[in-house]
Amino acid sequence: MPNPRCPVCRTPMEMGVYFRLGGQMITERVNEEGIREVYDGHVLVAPLIRMEYPNGKVRYFEGPRGEERKVRLRTADGNERHFQGAKGEERKVRIVYPNGDVQHFEGAKGEEHKVRVVYPNGVVQHFEGAKGEEHKVRVVYLNENVQHFEGAKDEEHKVGVVFPNGVVWYFEGVKGEERHVRLKYPDGHVQYYEGAKGEEHKVRLVNSNDGVEKHYEGAKGEERKVRVVFLDGVEKHFEGANGEEHKVRIVYPSGVVQHFEGVKGEERQVRLELPNRGDWYYEGPKNEEHKVRWVSTDGQVQYYEGPKGYEGMVNF
Repeated sequence: MPNPRCPVCRTPMEMGVYFRLGGQMITERVNEEGIREVYDGHVLVAPLIRMEYPNGKVRYFEGPRGEERKVRLRTADGNERHFQGAKGEERKVRIVYPNGDVQHFEGAKGEEHKVRVVYPNGVVQHFEGAKGEEHKVRVVYLNENVQHFEGAKDEEHKVGVVFPNGVVWYFEGVKGEERHVRLKYPDGHVQYYEGAKGEEHKVRLVNSNDGVEKHYEGAKGEERKVRVVFLDGVEKHFEGANGEEHKVRIVYPSGVVQHFEGVKGEERQVRLELPNRGDWYYEGPKNEEHKVRWVSTDGQVQYYEGPKGYEGMVNF
């Protein structure tokens, strides 16, 4: 049986060519594998633009005849894969999913590795690593918060979060157990934390301007200031619940120690320790403390009277 001829140009055609109704130009045919081939014109001279597979998959092509390159593949489940490159070198650059997720790829054909996933809500995940070993390194949110990750594929653990206002949170721990260990403010101040995930409590705050360190104790949300350490070695000690910390002692590098009593904001000096000499005792409200007694290290006691700065020794 002779091959049919094109109803328009009378050119002999291959068996399996489907004629359009009314004797129109033949622009598509079904090959031996049951794949429908669609052309941008006559099947003998026009470039291939689409291949429709029995399983629902569709490939799309662009370029002149003989140089058609694959530009898109739509799978039966609705995923769309996009390609770039010359014929035979097409590399996957993007996959668009029905739910709106978009994966982006880089690399030569056969070595395409995922570099980015964009979600419909604006969140963007960034990846690094060779094909099949891509690991998440960064997540950017719509509010401009940026999470940073380290670790191999499927073991990525969060190591930092950068906020738009310049605040940076640092984390340590394996995936799923990352605990907050440090917080850095835009002015350079650094706050340190201890404790398991979800129970991190503040333990120290370092002032970047003067190097002063504030130390804290207590469970998360109940941290109370217990000590302030200055660069010159002076230490202030505090007692009391969170928000009610009152100064009880100042220790100097020389060994001198000031003792205080009273609620927060009203602390008054009650004693002054002088190493290898003795102790001064005071009475009176804050800023009006006056000496009332001196006790030397050898046990001698002297008493004083008078307002602050005008105390005089009393003889008995």
